[in-house]
Formats: sequence, structure tokens, C-alpha cells
Amino acid sequence: MSFGDSQRLLCDATSAYLIGIIQSSVRNCRLSSDSTPELKNSGCLGSWNYEIETQTWTLSPSIGDVRVDKSQNFLPDMRSLVHPDDVASFDEALSRAKCVAGCLQIEHRLAGDADSARVVTSYLFGMGCQSSVQHVAGVLFLKEGAHGAGREPRVFSEKAAIQDDADRAEHQFIKDLAKSLPESIYVSDIEERVYSYKNRDFLGQLGYSPIARGNGLLTVREIVHSNDLDLYDEHQRRIRRDLNNETIETTCRMRTALGEWRWFHLRNVVFRRSESGKPLETIGTIQDVTQQMSHEMHLRETVRQLRAAEIDLKERQEQLEVLNHQLASLATTDGLTGLYNYRAFHEKLAEEVRRARRYDYSVSVVLADVDDFKIFNDRFGHPAGDERLRLFADMLKRDSRDSDFVSRTGGEEFAIILINTGAGDAGRFAQRLVHRLNEDKGGKRLTASFGCAQLEPEDRTKDDFVRRADECLYQAKRQGKNQVVVASKDKTTAQIR
Repeated sequence: MSFGDSQRLLCDATSAYLIGIIQSSVRNCRLSSDSTPELKNSGCLGSWNYEIETQTWTLSPSIGDVRVDKSQNFLPDMRSLVHPDDVASFDEALSRAKCVAGCLQIEHRLAGDADSARVVTSYLFGMGCQSSVQHVAGVLFLKEGAHGAGREPRVFSEKAAIQDDADRAEHQFIKDLAKSLPESIYVSDIEERVYSYKNRDFLGQLGYSPIARGNGLLTVREIVHSNDLDLYDEHQRRIRRDLNNETIETTCRMRTALGEWRWFHLRNVVFRRSESGKPLETIGTIQDVTQQMSHEMHLRETVRQLRAAEIDLKERQEQLEVLNHQLASLATTDGLTGLYNYRAFHEKLAEEVRRARRYDYSVSVVLADVDDFKIFNDRFGHPAGDERLRLFADMLKRDSRDSDFVSRTGGEEFAIILINTGAGDAGRFAQRLVHRLNEDKGGKRLTASFGCAQLEPEDRTKDDFVRRADECLYQAKRQGKNQVVVASKDKTTAQIR
């Protein structure tokens, strides 16, 4: 069970005990014409209790137009006092009250002659513990302006002295039980804020002495935290606007006499209304939930920290993925030119050789070596040499297709894998590169030699394939450089100038 559910059950129980106190108070007022005339004249006609397990009824000695007669030996159940035409509605409300702990309101007539039947408002309270309702209690109020007010009550049975003793014992038991509860329970007039019942002095419980309270001038609102006043005021407005007997709740901080701020949970339900439905009285409970709120705030802070840690972990994971990607890129990318490196070239070539043999398409390799690059570096310096290598790499990428794989395999050595390309087309591609280099007439002009080979069925491995292209490259070097040599199918070579 969650914390919120347990609090609701506890508040349901305390509200139910309060109704019992009111019932007993009303019964005692009826038995004594001199006691608390304000309750006697408030329109309350009496109360009853229905025990669900034993299906037994207990009625107050005087209820509606019913009065105990000491000479008789029986007392009717509440259903027998309801007008026959309204019994079905009363039974439906009773069935609902048996199922759910809470308050139900119904209007019906009391049994009597058709021209004098009273219209009353009955409040039914399902009461029990946890989720089980053990008994239903009811309180009856004469509806304002209803016909039949002032009639002499009809007489039924029960021994008055025994009932009086039982009523007083029940009243004292419930009163003592309510005082033992940790919650403050009260009944107050909604407009005047006058308390007709309190099981304890709430302000006194917070340490405020009668002198500090200014003889009753200090109100609960005055000790509410300034940041929670809007919550408290809205709670009061909801009580005044309530039309459906809803349970109205809020939680706010209040200051004790020692200056300590504590959390309290306020819970109210409208108990009595005017004939027009306007709320007149409310039953309320005030429960100290400081410890629970402290635990809840600690839990929220823990959840916040966990979420922050989760976000931080996610960010770190993303950073790790970026670093891994960068690391993978460093493992396969040449740092100077941005081309693929020697390792990536051989991995890609092995993959393309397998694919070409499986799907029967041609693949060629073009190897390039910059001519006299050492002499260039000695003359112009290594920075100039690095810049020329970057420019050469950019030219290779511009003149290659998206499907081609361009790599730098050594200091001034480059390799290009051409997909779906035979030896002839590979040679013509390399010759365009030679012409492009020769178009540069500057003082820092570079040339390159190229060797080309196509994958043949006789090539047992990719190394055989590369070795033939490498032999063509060296032949181009021996023949004067700045040219292209292509390996033919009969293992001869052809020079392209």
C-alpha cells in the first residue's frame, strides 16, 4: 500500500469516528431536553447504525417521529421508518455505503400518512478498517421547510433505561477513542469558522498558550507558511464551492509556537448543507505529516540525483561513442591527408576480392608513387612536401568515384581500389591523373608513376593481385617515371603515355 493510500484510509477512519461522536451527541441531546439546546434545535432527527456481518440495526431512542416506549420489547429497523415509496432509493444508498468507506447523502420521506410524511436528508457513512466496511452509520436531518415539523413522535419499543446507558457508554467510548487518535478532528461552520466539535485543541497542541492565541483571535491561517497561503486559501474556497460531497485535501506548512515549520495534511468533507445545497458545516482532520514529507522530499532528491547521474552517464556514453569513433577513425585514417591508411586498404581489398569472386564482377587496383619526392623534400623542405602530398590526395579524391576506395599506403605511396572496373579503364583513369599533374607549370611541380592490375582468376590471394600492380609500378619507374603501366591478361605489361 502506498503512503497516499494509507493516509486516505486513516483519514476515512477518523472522519467516521467523528460521525459516531455526533451521533452519540445527538442521541444524548434527545434524551435530555435541557442539554445543548443548539444541537437539539439544529434539525437533527436522530441516528442509526447497521452492523453488516450480523445484519442488526441500532437506532437512537428518538429518531424522527419515533420514540422509545419502555413498555414494549422491540425496536424497528431503519428501513421500516422510511416511506414505502422511498425504500428502494434508501436500499440502493445503503448498498453503496456497504461497499466503499465514505459519506453518501440521500433525501427521503419518513413513514407516515401521505399528507404528513416528513422529508429528511440522511447521511450514510460506510465505516470500518483498511478496505473493508464493517458497519454503516446514518444521521438524519429534517429538510428545511419540510411538511410535518412539530408532530408528536410515534411510539415504538425498547427499554429506555438500557438504551440510555448503551448510548452514553457508546458516546464515551467513541469520544475517548477520537481523543486517542494523533489527528486533530473538528466540525466547524464554514462561514463563521465556529467549531461545534474538536477532539483536541490544535493550536494548543502546537504550543500556543491561550495568552499567545489572544483569547481565540489567532487563527490557523495566521500560522500557515507564506509560500503555502495560496494552497490553504484555495482549499477553503473548494470547501465553500463543493457540490458533490467530494473529499478536499491539501498539504501545507505551519509554524509551531517554538518557530519550527511542520507539514500538515488537511482533509475536509461537507457535512451539512442548506436546502439550496449551500455548504454549511464541514468535517475536517489535520494530520502532522512532517516525517512522511521529509522522507518524500528525500526520495525526490534521491530520484533527482539519480536522474542527473543518468543524464551524466548518458552524456559520458555519448562522449565515449564519439571517442571510440575517433579512435576507429584514427586506426583506419591517414592523419596527414585524411585518406584511408595502409590497414584500411588491405581490409577493404580483401573484402572486395571476396565479393568480386562471389558476384562475378571486375575489380582493379591502381598504385601510385610520387616521383623523386625525397629530392623535393631536400630542396623545398618537409612542410612543402607535406602540402604537396595533401594536394595530390585531394586530386585523387576529386577524380575518383564515390564507390572507389582511395588510400595512402606509405610516405609518398597511394593505392586506389576501382569497383566494376577492368584493367583498361583503370589505366585510362591513371593516365588522366598523369596529365593533371603535368598541367602544373609551377616551380614546385610533382609527377607520379602508376601501376594498374585487374583481379584475375589465377590470383590466389589479394597479395598476388597487388603484387602484379606493384610490378607495373616499378616498371613505370624504370622506364622513366611520370607514366602508367598496366598488367595485361597474358601477364605482359603495357605502357600508357
